[in-house]
Amino acid sequence: YGDSTTWDVVGSTVMTNLNDARAIALSLPEVQEKSGRTLSWSVGEHQTFAWERPFSKADLKKLGEHVPRGIILAIRTENLLLKDQMLEDEARDYLFTIPHFEGYPAVLVCLEDISFEQLEALLREAWQSSISKKPKTKSKRSTQG
Repeated sequence: YGDSTTWDVVGSTVMTNLNDARAIALSLPEVQEKSGRTLSWSVGEHQTFAWERPFSKADLKKLGEHVPRGIILAIRTENLLLKDQMLEDEARDYLFTIPHFEGYPAVLVCLEDISFEQLEALLREAWQSSISKKPKTKSKRSTQG
């Protein structure tokens, strides 16, 4: 009770849900959540590192019968090379992409297909990349005469 994690008895795999993603993201320093039609998490104003990504009609048409079910998160990667490496890593077979994300440094994951620990690692990695790209605030120097 009160635990937002869904337990899947098949293969003893722990599946996650949107509450888990929220809890992980909001536990990271300087993270802001934006809500509207979907949720997103960012560091600062413009450094979004993860967001809900429902499929558009165009996505559904292109994917045909291969549409993952459940809530999909897009998670930013450091760069396109890292994205490609992540997608090729057999240990990360829960990651995927769609044509809309070609040339964009982010991977997709269906929350039903990923464990809490895997999701936490992905979100932490995306957050770390975003925090390192956050513009530094200039400190005011005191002037004494």
